Amino acid sequence: MFRSRTIICSSPFPSTKLSLRKQPFTISNRKHSHNHPSEIAKLSLTRYDPPTIHEKSHESPSLIILHGLFGSKQNWKSLAKIFAQRLNTHVFTLDLRNHGDSPHLSVHNYEVMADDVAAFIKEHKLYKTVVMGHSMGGRVAMAMALRQVPHIEKLVVVDSSPINTRMPSIFSTYVDVMKKVEQAGVVKLEKADKIMEDYIDDVTIRQFLLTNLKKDPDTGLFKFRIPLNILGDSLEKLGGFPFDSAHHTFHKKTLFVAGTKSNYLLSKDYPTIRTFFPNAVIAELDAGHWGGILFICNFYVLPVISRIATFGNKQVVFTGPLLPPQSQDSFITDKKSLQDLDNEVFNEILPSVSLYTNRGDVLRTEGIKCNICQSIASKIEQFMLLNKTQDITVKEGILICKLFNLQPHRVCEELLPKFGPWAMIVLAKSVFSAENLCSKARLCPKPDFDKPEVIDLPPPRQPVDSSTTTTTNESSADDEKMWVVHLSDWHFDPEYSEGYEAQCGEPVCCRPPNAFGDQATTPAGKWGNYNCDIPKRLIESMLEFMPTVVPKIDYILSTGDLPPHDVWAETPSTIEKTTSETSDIWRKFFTSAPFFPIIGNHESAPVNSFPTSSISNISSVSWLYNSLSKQWNVWLSEDALESIEKRGFYSARLPKDNLRIIGLNTNFWYKFNWWMLIRPHEEWDPEHMLKWVIDELDKAEELGEKVWILGHMAAVSEDSFPSFNEYFSQIIARYKDTIVGQFYGHTHWDEFQVIYDYPNAENHEPRPIGVGYMGPSLTTFRNKTKQIINHYTYYVDIEEANRNNQPEWKLLYDAKSLYNLQDLEPQSWHDLSERFLNDEDEYQTFQRIASRNQALNKYGSCRALESRKQCKKRIICKLRSTFSKHGPYSSNEFCEGQMWVPHLPEDWFLTATLGKKLNVLVDMDKFEEEGYNKSGHDDDGESDGFTLEGLPRAIVRLILGLVLGGDDAICR
Repeated sequence: MFRSRTIICSSPFPSTKLSLRKQPFTISNRKHSHNHPSEIAKLSLTRYDPPTIHEKSHESPSLIILHGLFGSKQNWKSLAKIFAQRLNTHVFTLDLRNHGDSPHLSVHNYEVMADDVAAFIKEHKLYKTVVMGHSMGGRVAMAMALRQVPHIEKLVVVDSSPINTRMPSIFSTYVDVMKKVEQAGVVKLEKADKIMEDYIDDVTIRQFLLTNLKKDPDTGLFKFRIPLNILGDSLEKLGGFPFDSAHHTFHKKTLFVAGTKSNYLLSKDYPTIRTFFPNAVIAELDAGHWGGILFICNFYVLPVISRIATFGNKQVVFTGPLLPPQSQDSFITDKKSLQDLDNEVFNEILPSVSLYTNRGDVLRTEGIKCNICQSIASKIEQFMLLNKTQDITVKEGILICKLFNLQPHRVCEELLPKFGPWAMIVLAKSVFSAENLCSKARLCPKPDFDKPEVIDLPPPRQPVDSSTTTTTNESSADDEKMWVVHLSDWHFDPEYSEGYEAQCGEPVCCRPPNAFGDQATTPAGKWGNYNCDIPKRLIESMLEFMPTVVPKIDYILSTGDLPPHDVWAETPSTIEKTTSETSDIWRKFFTSAPFFPIIGNHESAPVNSFPTSSISNISSVSWLYNSLSKQWNVWLSEDALESIEKRGFYSARLPKDNLRIIGLNTNFWYKFNWWMLIRPHEEWDPEHMLKWVIDELDKAEELGEKVWILGHMAAVSEDSFPSFNEYFSQIIARYKDTIVGQFYGHTHWDEFQVIYDYPNAENHEPRPIGVGYMGPSLTTFRNKTKQIINHYTYYVDIEEANRNNQPEWKLLYDAKSLYNLQDLEPQSWHDLSERFLNDEDEYQTFQRIASRNQALNKYGSCRALESRKQCKKRIICKLRSTFSKHGPYSSNEFCEGQMWVPHLPEDWFLTATLGKKLNVLVDMDKFEEEGYNKSGHDDDGESDGFTLEGLPRAIVRLILGLVLGGDDAICR
C-alpha cells in the first residue's frame, strides 16, 4: 500500500502546475522558451513514496530515474511503484528538458540536462541518491557522475555507453514522421498511427512515439508535446559523448545493463566503460532496447539497487531471488537459506553468463564437471517443488498481477493459486531440470532424443485414377445430399443471469457476484451479451431453429470447448456440471441424427491441462475422460467410449454411408498444454495418437471408406507445437484421397485453411490437397463421395433479440454464392486466397464474416494495434497453413516473419514481454523442438540463447508469462 500524503509547494515560476493528490504526486513545470544556454530547467517530476516512512527515511538513498529520447516519466510509472515498495525508499521519475511536462529550452545536450538534474537534487535536498538512466537518460546519468555532481552514491546505466558515435539516421526519420503527423491535423490516434505506419514498421516504436501526442483543447487536434525542431537539431550532439577518461572518472559502484538484442551497448564498448568507471559491473540481459529491457530491469536491477543502496559489501551481483527482502533469510531448504542456495548456484554454475568484474575478467565454466553441475542444479528443481516455494511464488505473482493490472484483482487472486503450482511443477521438470540446465550450459552432453523428422507411413496402395474419381464439379441433382451441422466453441455459461453487470471488467461477466439490476451500468440481456458467454436459452433457441432449415439432418459434429471462460474459478466438479448439462440439452434435441462430439482445451480444470498416461503419477485427467464417456454413451459405440476413457480420442465407423469419423484429442499438440513439456523424451507421439490415426486411415483406405477428421485445433495451427504440424501435414498428404472433410474450432473465427501436398522430389509447386473448416456451419455433402458441396452459416443479432424478446436466426452467407466458387475443392479455396491478394473488396468481405459481428469487431480478425497491411499478410498466410515448416508458403518471401502482434497498453514495456505467447526466458516452440535436437544449436549454427542468469528470480516472471501470456491463454 502507498501512503496518502498531501504536499504543498511553491515555485518561482508562474507557469508551475501543482497536482495535490494521493501519493504518488506529480509536479508539472511546462514552460516554452528559447533562452540562454545556461538556463536551468525546472523539471516535472512524479514521486513515489515507500510503504513505510520512519525517522531515518531521509538517510536512505533516493532513486532517481531518467528516461530516454522521446520518452517521459510515464514510461517508468509501473516500475517506479514497484521500486518504491520493494526498496522501501523514495523514487523520483523526471521529465528531462524538452520532454513530457518539463520546459522547452533551445539548448539540448548532456551537460545542460545534467545541470537540470543536479539542480533538482539540490532543490529537493536529496543527500544520497542512486541515479538510474535508460538510453539518453543513461548518458545524462553518466555526465552527472563524471562531472562529480554531489550526492550521487551509485549509478545504474541501462543500454547506453560512453562512446562518441553518430546518431542513427532512424531518429531523424522519427522526427520527420512526427512532423508529418502534426501537419496532417489528426483528430484520432488511429489516423496518426496510420501515417506513421508507412515509415515505421515496428508497432511498439510507433506506439512509444505516439505517447507524446496531446490533444489541443481549443482546436481538438493532436499535437506533440515535445519540441520537434529543437530535438531534431540536437540529434548530432546527442550522438557524441563530451568527456575523456583522462580527466573524468567515477570510482563509485556502477552497474551497466546491456541488451543482447540491442546495438546501443556492445561488448567492444566494455573496455572504454572501465576507463571512465573503474568499478563498473556489466551485465548482459536477453532483451532489446525499446521495451523488454525495461521490464527485465525490474527483476535483475532491483536486487542490485537494493544492495548498493544499503551499502552492502556484496561483490557478486545478481544473486538475490525475486522475493521481498524480509522473506529471504526465513526461507530454508536443506538447512540452507535461499540466499545460500542462490549464491551456490551462481558461483558454481552461472559464471558462464557475461558478468564482468573491475579487472575486466570474463568468468568461465571450464573444468566444472557434469556430475557437479547436475548435483547443484538438481537443488533448483527440488527448491521449485517445495510447497513453500510455490506459495511464495504465487504471492509474488499475485502482487505483480495486481500492480500492473494484468487481470482484475479477483481474477489475479484466484487464477495464480490455480495455475502457479502446476506451472512450477512443469518448469521444474523441464526448463529448470538438471538435465536441461546443464546441457544448455554446455556442461553436460545434449540428451540424445530419437525424434523423427519424417514419420513412417504405409506406401499408397495404388495411384488414384482421376478419370474415375467423382468430383464435386458434377451436378448434384442425381445424388441425394447429406446435411451436416457443425457446432463449436459454445462456451455455455450455466451461471449467466439476466440483469447482471455485462461490463464488469473480468473476462466473463453477466453473472453473480457482479452488480445487478439498477446497480448495473449495462445489465445483461435475456438472450445474451457480446461481453459474456452464452446462456442456455440461446443454445436451445439455436437447436430449435436447426430443423426449420433442413427437414432431415444426417450428422451433427461438435468440435469442443463447452465450458465458459471463467478459468480462474473452474474445478473438475464445475466442468462436469457444465458438460453434463450440455449433454442433457443434446439428448433433448438430438433424438435421431448421429452425433459426434470431441474434447476442447477448456474441458479440463485447470484449463489446457491434459497430461498423458505416462505422467499420471503427477496429474491425471481420467476424471474427465470417464465423465464424458458416460455422458456421450447415447451416441457413441462401446469401442469409441472405451477409447475416450483411455486417451480422449476415438474413431466411429458408419458402414451404411461408407464413412469413418476420426475424433482427435488435439490438446496433445497444444502449446498451452504444459504437460507436454515434461512427457518422457521417447514419447514424441503422445498416447501414440498419430500412429493410431495412421492405422485408422489405412484401414479406411483398404476398405474404400471416406474419412472426416474432427479436431478442436486445426491440423496445422499456430497454437500447435511445430513438430505436430509437420507430422500431420505428412499424414494428410499421404491420405489426401481418403480424407474428404476436416472440421475444427478454437479460433472463434469463421475461417478456412488450405492444406498443401508435403514436399517431395517430384513436386515443389503449391498443390492444394485439403481444406480445414473452422467455425460452426450447416454443411451439405455429396452422399456418394462424402465431399463438401457447400456450407451455410447462420447468426442471430443479440441486441435485436434482447429488444424484441425473441431471437431471429438468419442466413449470414453460403460459401459458393458469397465467393462465387464453382466448388469447394482445395484448389478453389487456394484460388480464393489468391484473389484476396488483389481484390480488396473480396478480402474485406471475408474479414467481416470471419468475426460475424461488424459492430463488435470492425476489423474482423485483425489484432489490436496491427496495421491493415500486416493483418492482411498474416491472415492470408494463415489461410495457407504456413505453420508447417515445409509447406510451400512457409519460406515464401510474402509470408516470412508473419507472427502474432500483442496488444500494448500504457505500460507497453511490461506487456511487450509478458503479453507474448513465447516467454522472454524460454521460447516454448524452441524448447519443444530443441529438446530433441542433438546439436543443441539453431539452424544457423548459433547458440539458442537460453540464459541461465538469475534463475531463482526468473521463476515468477516465467510463471506470469505462462499463466497470463496473452489473451489467447484465457480467451480461446
